[in-house]
Amino acid sequence: MKNAPFLLSSALALLAVFLSFVSFGASQKNNSLQSEFLKKQTEFQELSNAVTLQNQEYQRQAEIINTGANLGQKVISPILVEMGYVAAKKNNAKFREFLNEFKFEKAIPSKEDLEKMDKAIQENKARQGGAAPAPAPKAPAAPAPREP
Repeated sequence: MKNAPFLLSSALALLAVFLSFVSFGASQKNNSLQSEFLKKQTEFQELSNAVTLQNQEYQRQAEIINTGANLGQKVISPILVEMGYVAAKKNNAKFREFLNEFKFEKAIPSKEDLEKMDKAIQENKARQGGAAPAPAPKAPAAPAPREP
């Protein structure tokens, strides 16, 4: 029985060495998983930054589009009304074709609306003392159908 403590201590030492190898292997696996996690986290941050930049670009473009649309509503509408007035007043076929081509035929006033617009222009000139010609008033939103 003299060998029993020696064998027991040897077995325990062997178990400790085996457990240290298992622990070392587990820590290596943990380190590789942690490294992979950090790579994925970096990828995610890069993608998140790219999405943020794209959102900023989208907002910038949306602002430009909205500014253009607002400008179009303020500037283009009176120009189209004026073109429609000239097309109807001077019976200008090219203006009519142009407006029809781009689906702005509603800008061309009917004969009745044209007469109302002319009357309003004359009244405006009379009020101003016949000075500079006044711009044509806006046409109604939905003019009456044109006669062929």
